[in-house]
Amino acid sequence: MSDKERIKEKPREKLVQLKHELDRERRLAAEYKEHLQRLAADFENYRKRVEKEREDFIRFSKEDLIHEFLPILDNFEMALHHVKNTTEPKKIIEGIELVERQFHNILKKEGLEVIETKGKKFNPHIHEAIIHEETNKYSEDLIIKELRKGYILGGKVIRPAQVRVAKHTKQHEISKKSEARNPKSETISNNQNPNVPNKDK
Repeated sequence: MSDKERIKEKPREKLVQLKHELDRERRLAAEYKEHLQRLAADFENYRKRVEKEREDFIRFSKEDLIHEFLPILDNFEMALHHVKNTTEPKKIIEGIELVERQFHNILKKEGLEVIETKGKKFNPHIHEAIIHEETNKYSEDLIIKELRKGYILGGKVIRPAQVRVAKHTKQHEISKKSEARNPKSETISNNQNPNVPNKDK
């Protein structure tokens, strides 16, 4: 092969090589695209599966909870029946108390806790002060009365307890400040004061 023929052959070989490389890159791109499409499809299937599992969990959780409330509903309906057909208040009260106990037992089993208020100081994180009552009978910020129960579920306050809170009167506060500034000192009687003559002598 002459030099001229070799010179003509080199660009042709280069072109063929480039064409092979381009075909190879196209195949790789098609493989990557197919792989990404499979990943996207897998992720979409996973998302739908998780969403369905979440919906099933919520539905079955409700079902379990409602199933536990059914005996309470039975007893409540029975209590209403007794109210209409009995003249004995004691039986009516016993029926209502039974329903209340069952209610509290189920809620407690589900992790519900009643917020304590009796003898407690007001805590804005778990209590809601509906009334501030001016009084000197109780210490400042002591809860005097619970107006509505509050509840905690799983460590989270889902409803604060509504309470009436003691608030000292202004006169009481003035007296306390005055006592703090002027502590009581012992008075010296005339008999004990050396500067006052004793009349008995």
